[in-house]
Amino acid sequence: EEHIEEITCHKKGNYWGVVHHEMSHWYFDHLTKTWSGKPTWLTEGLAEYMAGQKKNLPIPIKESVTTKYYNHADAEVYQWGKLMVSKLIEDYGKEKFLELIKLISPNMTERSFEKNFKKTYSFSLDTFENNVKDYLDKALL
Repeated sequence: EEHIEEITCHKKGNYWGVVHHEMSHWYFDHLTKTWSGKPTWLTEGLAEYMAGQKKNLPIPIKESVTTKYYNHADAEVYQWGKLMVSKLIEDYGKEKFLELIKLISPNMTERSFEKNFKKTYSFSLDTFENNVKDYLDKALL
């Protein structure tokens, strides 16, 4: 714990948050057997959610969050991912979210993830993303 600032970009007070975040990745990878971190928005969002990190709302963007952050990460993926995972869990329940995770497989593509999302939630990933963006717009007013 005393060396976290020397070996990472995190502050000493964030040690346990970082541990919880990284352990979330470890469990996710072992449960899904994917080892790929895809979709990035979901894996980073879940890790942030489980660790109680990134309380700030993301910056609104016009492009597709789920496409941009399927296989890519930048500083915004954590906030977007946390918001989207939070909305899935809080609005539709943990059980539904676990159903989605169970459908993630090592050979999953972006398209197959979209199909599994629709199978789980009965609406498209695009519809969900648009609802999250509407929620964000209202929250930022």
